[in-house]
Amino acid sequence: MEVSMNMSNTNADTKVVQTEFNPTEYARFRRLAQDKGKSLKEALREAAVEYIDAHDEPDPSDPFFAVANEMAALNEGRRGEPLAPDELDDALYERPHGDSDE
Repeated sequence: MEVSMNMSNTNADTKVVQTEFNPTEYARFRRLAQDKGKSLKEALREAAVEYIDAHDEPDPSDPFFAVANEMAALNEGRRGEPLAPDELDDALYERPHGDSDE
């Protein structure tokens, strides 16, 4: 299967992706789409989203990982004793330990 991208926009927020199937692939895909009551476009988009979900990996620059690394650093040297919930909240929300928003 060969995939090509047409970068012309149908609107400002979408991209068009085009693909080619051999006759057997096309017949099978068309039958599956029809069986599910979907257009070829809907079925192909669904398949692409499922592929992305199955193969995409987390972005290491996501701020979540910075927080996770900070939590790991805070736990170092605690000899297996985890942070108490209030300590965790203080660290996450950058509050001096013992302060609360309540």
